[in-house]
Amino acid sequence: YPKNNILDRKNIDIQVEKIFEESLDLLISNKLINIEYPKLDVEIIDKQVIAKSDPLIYLTDKAKIHIQSEESIKFINAKGETLYILDFLP
Repeated sequence: YPKNNILDRKNIDIQVEKIFEESLDLLISNKLINIEYPKLDVEIIDKQVIAKSDPLIYLTDKAKIHIQSEESIKFINAKGETLYILDFLP
């Protein structure tokens, strides 16, 4: 039997992770979101040092203006080509 990629959980996880990372990169490069990394939280649990830091993701002023005005947002790649257009419907 051929392998069914739809049922291959590991493959789906990898695909979703890749698309998520590409989406974040596109949002950042189009100045629609910013990501900040706060200070690390460091704990010692069972003689192991655990360092954690969750990124803070927030909308930029540019994104807020587009959303409030209901203007379309064009997603442009590094070559200056429009990849996607996001319309806000009232």
